[in-house]
Amino acid sequence: MKKKLEVKKNSQKRKKQKTSKDDSEKDELPKAEILNAQTLKEGMLLLGCVMEIRSNCFLMSLPGCLVGKVLLTNISTKYTETIMCSTQEESENESMANLESIIELGTTFPCKVLSISQQEKKKSMVMLSINPQDVNAELRLSSLYLKMVLHAAVQSVEDHGYVMDIGVKNAQGFLPFSASSGKKNLVVGQVIPTSVRKLPSHKNGNVVWLSELSVNESFPEIDDENLKLTSLLPGTNVTAYITLFRNPFFLW
Repeated sequence: MKKKLEVKKNSQKRKKQKTSKDDSEKDELPKAEILNAQTLKEGMLLLGCVMEIRSNCFLMSLPGCLVGKVLLTNISTKYTETIMCSTQEESENESMANLESIIELGTTFPCKVLSISQQEKKKSMVMLSINPQDVNAELRLSSLYLKMVLHAAVQSVEDHGYVMDIGVKNAQGFLPFSASSGKKNLVVGQVIPTSVRKLPSHKNGNVVWLSELSVNESFPEIDDENLKLTSLLPGTNVTAYITLFRNPFFLW
């Protein structure tokens, strides 16, 4: 009888140890949090889709059934300067027409969460920026690679192309007319998707050569085993394959 009790105790002890080990392994597994108003944080980079254009802002649909607002002053640095220089007598209709000339419904943009304000009995107000100076602020020249998709803002129109603000410190982009959709069709301050076609060399030490991408076509696929996580941005089209499957989820 005593031996049976000892065997039973040992069995229960092993079960407890196994349960404890299983629990610790579960704790070590990465957890995928659903994006919602509670998990959304300031500084996050997201991919949004333009769903409504208003006179002084536009709204973007975000993952998790969230909605964010982009003010005129959070589109690009150059666009903000243009607004400041415009006459104060400009009507709301003219302002909206001006905004619709650079923003289209259904267009996707990487965006940065600037602030989240909680309102009683209302949905949270999420303020966003599509300004490359905000979205690409963490990038460095070493983060860039060929075919990388960068949303850049038109800074100026020159004789042979556009000088572009790519938001990378100590660097600027250049988009030749031959690599754009049309000669001088882009508006100063407009943010467009571009692809890196040539990285800086010793001769042009801080100039990144770009090609304009169509918002209606799939972005270039990237298949590079040496790709850095710091180089990834929302909307990056990555060719990958699953090397490990972990319950209870896997991420795309």
